[in-house]
Amino acid sequence: MLSSTLRSLGFKPLALVICFLVAAQTLFAPSAEGFQLTRLNANRAIRITRSELAQDGVTLRRRREQTFSSGLSTADLVSFTTPLEFSIDGQAPVSMTASSNDDRFLRIRLNGAERAQCLTQADFQVDVAVGGPPTNTLTSADGGALQVFALDAVFDRARGRGCPRDLIYGYTLDLGVDDATSDDGYRGDIDITVTDSNGNVQVLATQIEVDMPSVLLLYHFAQIDINVLAAAMTELVAPAGGDLGTASVNLVSMALPVDADIASVAPPVSTLTPTVTLQNVVGARAIGCGGGIYAEASFDVSNTTGGILPSTGTINDIQGQPCNFNLVSGDVQVQLDLNAATFNGGTAQASAQIQVTITGL
Repeated sequence: MLSSTLRSLGFKPLALVICFLVAAQTLFAPSAEGFQLTRLNANRAIRITRSELAQDGVTLRRRREQTFSSGLSTADLVSFTTPLEFSIDGQAPVSMTASSNDDRFLRIRLNGAERAQCLTQADFQVDVAVGGPPTNTLTSADGGALQVFALDAVFDRARGRGCPRDLIYGYTLDLGVDDATSDDGYRGDIDITVTDSNGNVQVLATQIEVDMPSVLLLYHFAQIDINVLAAAMTELVAPAGGDLGTASVNLVSMALPVDADIASVAPPVSTLTPTVTLQNVVGARAIGCGGGIYAEASFDVSNTTGGILPSTGTINDIQGQPCNFNLVSGDVQVQLDLNAATFNGGTAQASAQIQVTITGL
């Protein structure tokens, strides 16, 4: 009936629809309050898993203790009194990072006017700033710190029939964990600033907490080849300069041999079981020690063949040292047995297995 009346007056129904829409926009203009912000899971810490950690971009495994091999290392032994330097710290990864994400971080609840406008995520800009001090840093009570490379809100989904009532955002978090010591309680203040297309701005001040996993990392060489040079062997038996001096004997009878008695002047062999020190041949770092120390660091030389003696010892440069992500390296000693070495063509070969045990968590 309304439509036919309008036609009789010369109006088109389309004109009424257009006027009605304009009236609706004026009637439901956004209020001064605008949308509401709610931090989701605010009381729950972000827990980083081991598989979210990466060394120089390579993801870790899930195990609490992990070992990393640096392949083959070869060295020439010139003197038994000089340690062989292996510098495992130069082979270990330089940096450790962590990446995490979740789909429940922030909720934007639209008011009635904004729903009438049918605002969507395209009408909202969400910025997250991590405070300090220092800026972009999360700190723990034991002095450790996590560097925040990025913390971004990421749209996940809309809720509500028709036009959205709620916009749900997750997050992506990228961290530098080189200064991590503890496995929990890294905290920092963040400000979430949301701006909509109507010019409304709201800021939500909240706190973020990150817990790290406990993980112990051991670095070693898969195989070490040592060439004992002639100079090292010579220093065990030869005097300085290699000269035994002059032998003076009396000739008593042409029928009797002259005894120069070389055994009386030749220097004794200093040792048939010299020790070779492999310096900085193993390394360790850890997260989750809680500011403690490496309670034990030891080695066990076993499965030896002729020329190497079984032995055990303490890695003093690691045992008792602070247990944190800073890499510490230590020495291992291997004792040779020249009596048991079987020479073939002037050379001898011997092998052994070295097991390293480090306790820090």
